[in-house]
Amino acid sequence: RILASWESFAIWGAGRDGKQFYAALSAEARSKVVAFCDIDPKKIGTKYANHALTPLREVPIIHFSQVTQVCRAVALAVSSRRAAETGDRGNGE
Repeated sequence: RILASWESFAIWGAGRDGKQFYAALSAEARSKVVAFCDIDPKKIGTKYANHALTPLREVPIIHFSQVTQVCRAVALAVSSRRAAETGDRGNGE
């Protein structure tokens, strides 16, 4: 419901969790994704395209410091599974 009210947004993290989050979005919500933001210099400046999704879109991967230049909202894709794998429960539990 929240994403429906956003004109555009970025996804924090261009790794496994961010890509899975992107793939799980509806086509309408995916059309609002203007970028992935990340800190990995190997990813920044490249584009992500999931060829299993239609319509095919290439989404730029930018440094997190640039996100305010392309949109006003960021969706964080955080995996509880990853926390269980690493034993990290964070401060919230």
